[in-house]
Amino acid sequence: MKQINPPLTPDLWRLSIIGDLIHRHPDDGRTLAVRLVELADKTWIRPDGTPCQFSHETIRKWYARFQAGGLAGLGDTRLTPGTRIPEKLASALIDLRNHHPHWTVKLLLDELQKQQAWNGRHPSLASVYRWCKAKGLLRSKQVDPKDTRAFEHIAFGGLWTSDFLHGPKITISGRKRKTYLLGILDDASRFLISARFHLSEGIEPLMIDLREAILRFGVPQRFYTDNGSAFRSGILHQVGARLGIGMPHTPPYKPQGRGKIERFFRTVRDQLLAKTTAKTLDQLNRDLQEWVGGYHQSPHEGIAGETPLDKRLRIENLCRSLPATVNIDALFMQSRLVRLYKDGTFRLQNRLFEAPKAHPAKRVEIFFQPWDLSKVFYGQERWVAQPLDKHENGRRFDRPIRQEDSHE
Repeated sequence: MKQINPPLTPDLWRLSIIGDLIHRHPDDGRTLAVRLVELADKTWIRPDGTPCQFSHETIRKWYARFQAGGLAGLGDTRLTPGTRIPEKLASALIDLRNHHPHWTVKLLLDELQKQQAWNGRHPSLASVYRWCKAKGLLRSKQVDPKDTRAFEHIAFGGLWTSDFLHGPKITISGRKRKTYLLGILDDASRFLISARFHLSEGIEPLMIDLREAILRFGVPQRFYTDNGSAFRSGILHQVGARLGIGMPHTPPYKPQGRGKIERFFRTVRDQLLAKTTAKTLDQLNRDLQEWVGGYHQSPHEGIAGETPLDKRLRIENLCRSLPATVNIDALFMQSRLVRLYKDGTFRLQNRLFEAPKAHPAKRVEIFFQPWDLSKVFYGQERWVAQPLDKHENGRRFDRPIRQEDSHE
């Protein structure tokens, strides 16, 4: 008897469409936005045999739902009549769930209230919960969020952990400024990948130090952090996706997972900050680098009395070196699809930029660093986007006065 295969369920059929996104390789040069456009251009066959196409935004939402809730997140999500939430709030919820798959819905909403993306009243809490359930955005239970068992990697580059430490105040231009130490520590060897004092604990110092660390040591397998704003930023997760770096986070309210970096910070406070007399940022960092040299060659109780330098040289190195031809500046830029207005401009951080080579009235992918908009690029060719200068554009009406127009 001929075996009759059951029809594909909606969740498995959608999984077959986004499979290329799930198993994409970071080294093939195509960004997530490019892959979405490619999938949107294809014609798909429904389980009932009818052809269809989907927008890149629909496919992106399926991908986000799968990341947040696994296969269950791809099931049919028909809402009950009247269940609606604003598109801006929906997008913020999906992005936040994508970064924190183990947060409860309450934690997500508390964070959105802090970001002023939801006022706590409209839409109602019940409506938001129903919407999250329908979209498969409830907390993922694939991994126990309370798991705080001790761990240790056996190879250099298997996991780097990072955090900020509040440092001493220094005087700049007659004003007292607080400093912040950003440390990146290898879990297996306790070797300090990077350590530098900065004037903020934002995304800019994090990306600068991580970029230099990767240039020096290579690409680690994982980058383990807490849930601070810099470590939740979109640009960090995009860089991780391009380089193939896992981005695990410490479970909320469970600081035990950061024990090694916290122990290192305690050593910094006891041995360096208690003695330093530095009054400038440069002097503070010089004192730090001198101290780090001694730290690397001192016996460490956490690795059975071996020095961090000796253990780093003895164990296996899992860090991948970047090809000599790679443009690391391009890898460390944030990308975003933006709407291109009919006059050939797009808006970024409340500023207008001109994109004359892009097709008007369509979305275009842009590349930028959030803290520095002096260099903004657009399109896969990375054309330079210029800030809109209305006064300069007004000069196109200027023309020399012809002699016959003169009344002299």
